[in-house]
Amino acid sequence: MENYDVYLSTLSALLCRYTGRDDIVLSEDSRLISDYNLSSFDLIELVTRVEDTFQIRIPDQEIRNLTTAGKLCDLIDALKDETRT
Repeated sequence: MENYDVYLSTLSALLCRYTGRDDIVLSEDSRLISDYNLSSFDLIELVTRVEDTFQIRIPDQEIRNLTTAGKLCDLIDALKDETRT
């Protein structure tokens, strides 16, 4: 996936803005909820910002599977591929 680093960088910036922290650098294995103390509501808010930023729509049933930054990057890539075809 050629855009993986771009996705991680963008997600790091979104999470920094959302949490008010400036020291977040996500890796593929970063756990979104436990590593950054996000609630379910926080995750929904982050997903909304991801959708707006990447111009995609993440199905509600996929949100519970977004446990790591890597899984979110994979999903973004798959959804971006759908919009390109």
